[in-house]
This record gives sequence, structure tokens and C-alpha cells, in this order.
Amino acid sequence: VACGRKGRVVPLSQIHSLRPSLQPRAWLDVMASAHTSRSDKNEAMEEILILAKDKDISRWFLEEGILDSLMYILSTYFRNYSSFLREEPPTHETSEQFISFKPGGEAFHHAKLAANCCVALGKAHCAAVHTEGDLLLMSAYSRGSVPVERQLAQMLFEVPHHMKVLNHPGGQGGSV
Repeated sequence: VACGRKGRVVPLSQIHSLRPSLQPRAWLDVMASAHTSRSDKNEAMEEILILAKDKDISRWFLEEGILDSLMYILSTYFRNYSSFLREEPPTHETSEQFISFKPGGEAFHHAKLAANCCVALGKAHCAAVHTEGDLLLMSAYSRGSVPVERQLAQMLFEVPHHMKVLNHPGGQGGSV
């Protein structure tokens, strides 16, 4: 699970000086750490967007569980945003103003980077897994272009990731 890890993380200022083969692990550690700041995670996601263009690195990120961190960021954003809209206290401890969750705000930017990483990883996943031999999949789309939404959905379906399920008032629910 690449979310909420506790341990040593290479400082951001030193990651670029690492050998290129070691940089993806360092960026994943930044994302997975419970102790890195939002701005550090934002920088890591910007780097992951660049690295995700390589199918092998993308596959490695997915195998190591990057979706756990990305889904945590997105689910936290949407839970807090919906709480603000309903004028309820946020479900996740936050001292942020509602303005942070609107377009242009810090929380919005953080969630948007996570969503963009998911899209980039989804594209790379489909490119690596679904070859030209997938005629059935490709024949369903004009000009052989699979929509991004489909690529993302396919990745989320095929790549295991952990999602926290909140308990409902009826006592049903749990964690996966």
C-alpha cells in the first residue's frame, strides 16, 4: 500500500541529483509518506506526470500502489468539498477555507494534479496492456482511438488498489 507510510523520504532537493533509475522510487516515497506536505506531493505529482509517459515506469508505479495515494487525495477532496456544500463540518480534519476547494484554490489544484496523474497512468496502462491484437476493443471506437474515460476506467478496473469505505449509519460498510 503506497499511502500513509512512515519512514525516511529523500528530500525533494536531492531527488533530481539521484540516478534516473532511482528517481521514480523517490517520487513514490514522497507520495506515499504520511509526513510530506501538500506542496511536496504536488511537486511529486508533477514529476510523475512526466515519468508516466514511459510505459515501463507507469507499470511500475501502478504495481507499487501509486493509485492508493492518488485515490486518497481525490476521495478526501470530494468528501471535504461535499461537506462544505452541505454546510456540515468536514469529514476529514481540515482547517481550510471553502475557497481552497473552488477552482484555483490549493485543495482544488492538489486534487486536479492527482486526477491528471490518474489519466496519464490510465493512458500508459492501456498502451502497455492492450496491444494491436485487441481488435474487439479497438473496433468499438471510430478511428481506433479509445476515449480517455474508457482508458481510465479500464485501469481502475484492472489495477488493484485500496479504497477506504466509510461506515454508513446502518452499520454496513468497512474497508477494502
